[in-house]
Amino acid sequence: MFACSSLLRLVNGLAGAGQPGYYLGVPERCPMTVYTDNGYANRREYLKSLAEDYGDAVYILAELLGPEEDFDGLVTDLEDLCY
Repeated sequence: MFACSSLLRLVNGLAGAGQPGYYLGVPERCPMTVYTDNGYANRREYLKSLAEDYGDAVYILAELLGPEEDFDGLVTDLEDLCY
């Protein structure tokens, strides 16, 4: 199992890896209902909130998994990787 720092080193070659908000995969015009329903203004705010607990691995996994996994697979994978 990878630790968060190992995951960051593994994908460090990606453009912008580790930079908060380097790519969030959701155009500004997309409906944000799922995020607002859960108390966040948008996906960026949600991922920033997760990054406070899990670090920059959030942005890397969010890029790999896509927005459809934000409230399921992303959280599960972060828990597996970081704890």
